[in-house]
Amino acid sequence: MRACIGRGFAEQEMLINTALVFQKFQLEFADPSYELAVVSTLTIKPKTFKTKVRRRHGKGLLTGVPGGSNAGDIEERMEKAGAKSIAAKNSRSAITIVFGGNTGTCEGFALEFERQASELGYLPTIMHMDAATENLPTDQPVIIVTASYEGQPPDNSKKFVAWLELIQQENKLDGVKYTVFGVGNSDWARTYQRIPKLVDERMAQLGALCILEAGFADVKTNILGPWEEWSETLLQKLASSDDRALDERPLISVSIVPRKRSQTSGGQELAVCRVRHMDICLLEGQSYQAGDYLVVQPRNPQSGVRRVLKYFGICEDDIMHVQGPKKKFMPTEPMPVMQFLESTVELNTPITKRQLVILAASANGDSKVQLQSLTVEHAYNDLLQKRYSIIDVLEDHPTDLDFGTYIDMLQPLTPRQYSISSSPLHPRNGFSGSNVASITFDVHESPSISGHGMFYGVASTYMASRSAGDYIDCYVHPTNINFRLPTSPDVPILMAAGTGIAPMRAFLQERASIAETGVKKLAPAILFYGCRDPNNDFLYHDELRSWEDMEIVTVKSAFSRPLDVPLHDMSKMSFGKIGKKLRASSALGVKYSCVVVRHGWGKV
Repeated sequence: MRACIGRGFAEQEMLINTALVFQKFQLEFADPSYELAVVSTLTIKPKTFKTKVRRRHGKGLLTGVPGGSNAGDIEERMEKAGAKSIAAKNSRSAITIVFGGNTGTCEGFALEFERQASELGYLPTIMHMDAATENLPTDQPVIIVTASYEGQPPDNSKKFVAWLELIQQENKLDGVKYTVFGVGNSDWARTYQRIPKLVDERMAQLGALCILEAGFADVKTNILGPWEEWSETLLQKLASSDDRALDERPLISVSIVPRKRSQTSGGQELAVCRVRHMDICLLEGQSYQAGDYLVVQPRNPQSGVRRVLKYFGICEDDIMHVQGPKKKFMPTEPMPVMQFLESTVELNTPITKRQLVILAASANGDSKVQLQSLTVEHAYNDLLQKRYSIIDVLEDHPTDLDFGTYIDMLQPLTPRQYSISSSPLHPRNGFSGSNVASITFDVHESPSISGHGMFYGVASTYMASRSAGDYIDCYVHPTNINFRLPTSPDVPILMAAGTGIAPMRAFLQERASIAETGVKKLAPAILFYGCRDPNNDFLYHDELRSWEDMEIVTVKSAFSRPLDVPLHDMSKMSFGKIGKKLRASSALGVKYSCVVVRHGWGKV
């Protein structure tokens, strides 16, 4: 067979261009959990394989061009740093920021610290944790921001954590100066902050020097306040060691351009419903397994957005132009204010002490005094308990705060994670089962404990407002490898669930699908299902009873509000029979327990 006459030249061009990409950029998977799938048409190529690129530190547009290496980059850096760039020659002026996370929160903190450090004249290098494996510098501080997921490292941190755990050589990290900030959810009490604590302890054991005690934030209560206090302390420590002074960071300015308002329809009224079940048709190339998560990028409720617009006197169709130092999520082009507030920033995050100080600085008279008094410990704790947001405080204590300063205090709107409540083996609605994922969620709607109208959960309200045929921004995220059904149908299963029934339903639906294929007999599966009221909270009641009739599962329900039998008595009545049933099986069983689990496109 004759080869193409240009084949050799094409291969040479491919090698040159690939080398240039690796020379100028750091590459990483767009989807950290990607597994190779080959598509064969005229050529062989990886299916749905995408990468993210980040310009390598010190590599400009002219890197690799004869006579022009780094020239553009040096000019850009000098212009950005100004006179402070002279200090960058000192090794103390360089810092490394390392982050690990799946939802963007830790990366957002890392990017914010990068910006603050740059404004002080430092030269920060930022990377995900896996990129720092066997690559920790000894001539500059290393700031690590990471999270835990079911006690396991984030997808972009697995190599780094495994490397730390496997190091045998004492003092392997001698000379490394570091500090750690952890993000977690205290609902998972057993594994809360496991990875940040492990990283902190292992680095100290291996000879690294801790420059600041580890900080921790709980997303359940107050995530932003602890981060602001910890990062400010760290910046002060770095500045004092370098004889620097902390300057007030420059605020962004936002100009609002009025636009002729178009006619809009009123907001859709939510149905009076506590729990929703939703089927989402994933697009081609997306798949999942029972036990996986669906990660959804939500939008803020319009009621909350309109509160902000009303306070600052902005119309829904006005256009915003952002100027000055920008956070990564700030728009670089003119953007409708309504769209920005709906899709880009968190509006309900509890206010922090630093934000109270900023509000007080823009207030006068009684408002100023009242805002200053709210920074006292007992008063601030009361704000936290009542979940006061910035806009809540502004409505109670009006100030002269401008819109630019307000949005500069906000955090990026992060994705929300839901346990998938279906099995890919179960076909329905005319679609292939592997292409349809179900989720089960509470619609959070209640009077705000701050006293400011109604509280609407961001993601649940957004999802509940979707109609059949709507598109949502979502992707599938794999669960912990241990949270799967056993590969053998001979292994008995013991499950316990309360409001976290979703993944258990997925497992049972998969067992039902396996049974329909003609498997002779499945090992016993027992589900302890706890809820408040059998008449209102017993989700998937008919389905579970149907599976009981098929001998897919034995359901042992426990209700916290029955009138006749106490909860502990119901448990005692069940365990004797269950023990006999499990002992009758020759295989070793597995057990699961679950609590509430709080970009590709998916179609509802």
